[in-house]
Amino acid sequence: MFQFKKWILSAKIPAEIIMITFTPEDITQLEQQNITPDEVARQLALFRRGNPKLKLTRPCTLNDGILQIPADQIARYTELATSARLQGSLIKFIPASGAASRMFRFLLNTLNSINPLSRQKLIIESKKGDSDATNCLKFIDNISNFAFYPTLREKLRQQGLSIDSLLDSGNYTEIVDVLLNPNGLDYSALPKGMIPFHTYEGSQRTPFQEHIIQANHLTKDDNKTTHIHFTVALNHRDNIRESIEQFFTEQFLDEKLDITYTIQRPSTDTIAVDVDLNLFRDDERKLLFRPGGHGALLDNLNEINSDIILIQNIDNIVPDAKRAIVLTWKRVLTGYLIELQNQINAFLHDLDNNNLDESQLQTILNFARDNLSCPEPSGWDQKTKKERHDYLHNLLNRPLRVCGMVENTGQPGGGPYWVVDENGRESIQIVEKSQMDLSDPNQQNILETSTHFNPVDIVAGVKNYKGEKFNLLEFRDRSLVFIAEKSHQGRKLKALERPGLWNGAMAGWNSVFVEVPAETFNPVKTVNDLLTPAHQ
Repeated sequence: MFQFKKWILSAKIPAEIIMITFTPEDITQLEQQNITPDEVARQLALFRRGNPKLKLTRPCTLNDGILQIPADQIARYTELATSARLQGSLIKFIPASGAASRMFRFLLNTLNSINPLSRQKLIIESKKGDSDATNCLKFIDNISNFAFYPTLREKLRQQGLSIDSLLDSGNYTEIVDVLLNPNGLDYSALPKGMIPFHTYEGSQRTPFQEHIIQANHLTKDDNKTTHIHFTVALNHRDNIRESIEQFFTEQFLDEKLDITYTIQRPSTDTIAVDVDLNLFRDDERKLLFRPGGHGALLDNLNEINSDIILIQNIDNIVPDAKRAIVLTWKRVLTGYLIELQNQINAFLHDLDNNNLDESQLQTILNFARDNLSCPEPSGWDQKTKKERHDYLHNLLNRPLRVCGMVENTGQPGGGPYWVVDENGRESIQIVEKSQMDLSDPNQQNILETSTHFNPVDIVAGVKNYKGEKFNLLEFRDRSLVFIAEKSHQGRKLKALERPGLWNGAMAGWNSVFVEVPAETFNPVKTVNDLLTPAHQ
C-alpha cells in the first residue's frame, strides 16, 4: 500500500490523502511510461473533482478583448514579419498526429449500420432524419470532385471493380469499404495529413504537402531554408518523412528544408479509471493509460527553440489559388507580435534598472491594460513601489501569443472570453464549450452573445527579453483538464485529457486576440468539407 498526498497547482483544490495499491508489476509499468506514482495520485484527484468550469464575465468583442488591425498598418507588420523570416526566426508548428477516422465517421457509421449500402436504403434513412445517411448521399453524389477519386477508382479497378458500374447500380458497399478499410486504401486509419485534399493538373496534394508550400512562403530564411515541425504518430513517421522530403525536393530544387518531427510522449499519457473512480485494469490486470489529448503536445511545443512559432491545425489549409489572403494575415499577426515583443522587452530592461519613477510604472501598467488586456490589479494604489515593480516584471516576463479570431458562424470549438479566476483577476482566454457551466443562465447568455471563434491561428513568442527560452510548462493551468466517458474491452471508463493546447496549456501566457477575415479559416472536419469552394 502506497500513500500519496494529492498535489495540485491550483488553489481551488484542497489537499487530501489518496491511498493507492500498486503491485510490483504496476511500478514496472509506471517506470516504462516514465510516470511517477505521485502523478497518478494527482490525476486521480482530478477525476474526483470532476470537470472544472471557468467563470466567464463576458465574451471578447471588438475593442473589448479583440483588436482590429487598421488597413494602413498591414504593410508595416508585413515588413516586420519578412525581416524576422529572413533572419531565420520563424518556424511553423503543425499538430498532425490525429487519424482521419473522424473525418470519415459518417461513412463508417453508414457502412456498419446499412448492409448492403445501397442508394435506396440511404434515401429511406435520410428521409427519417438520419444525418449520416444524408451526408453519405452527398459524398456519393460528389465523389468525382474529391482529390482522392482517381486513386480510389484505380484501387477498385485492381480488385476487378468498376466505380462507374457501382455508382450506376446504386450499390456503394464496395466503394466505401475499399476507401476506408485495410483491404483497400485504409484511409480511416491514416493520419488526416496524408489524405489527398486538393487537385492540381495531373497531381494531388495532401495537407502535409500544402503546409510545406505555405511554410516556404512564411519561414524561408535568407539561406533559402524552410523551417517546419510536425507532431506525428510513431507508426506513420517514416512514411510521412519520405513523402514530405521527396515532395520538397521536387518542388524546390535549389532550396533546403529544416524539418523536424516529434511524437506524443508516453509520459504525457493519463491514467484511466472505472465508473467508481478506481484504477481501471484491463483483462490482463494491467493499468490502462490513454493518450493525454491535444494538450499533451505542450511538451512537443516546448522542444521548439525558434524565436517565433506559427501554430496551425493540419486540416486548415487551402490550395494555391486561395492562399494569398492566408499568407497576408499570418504575416500581419507575426509582425504585430514582433512589435509588441519589442515594446515589452524594452519595458523589462527598464524595470531591470530598478530606478523607474511612479509615472514610468504607470505607463507600463497602462500598456499592459491597453495592449495585453491585463486590467489594473485590485489594490494597486496601496502597493509599495517595489510591489508594483515586481508585479509588472512578472506580468510582462512570460510567453506571448497573438491569436487570429474570426466572426462566429456556428463552427464548433472554442472562443475568446473574459474569465475571472478564484482570486478575482480577469484575463482573456480561449474557452471550450465543455469548460462552461451552461446550467447557469448567465453563463449560457454569455455564450449566446459571443461574436468570435478561435480558428487556431496562433503566433507564439517563446523567448524572454534576454533571448532565453521560456519553459512553457510553467505557464499552464494543470487543473483545467477534460474528463470524458470512454470504453475499453467492453467496459466503461473515464479518461482524462490534459489542458487543451490553446486553453489551459497557455492559460498563463499574455494573449492578444486579433480579428482576421473568415476566408483564412477553411477547416476540414468531415470529408464533405472538401466540397466547399475553398477546397475546390
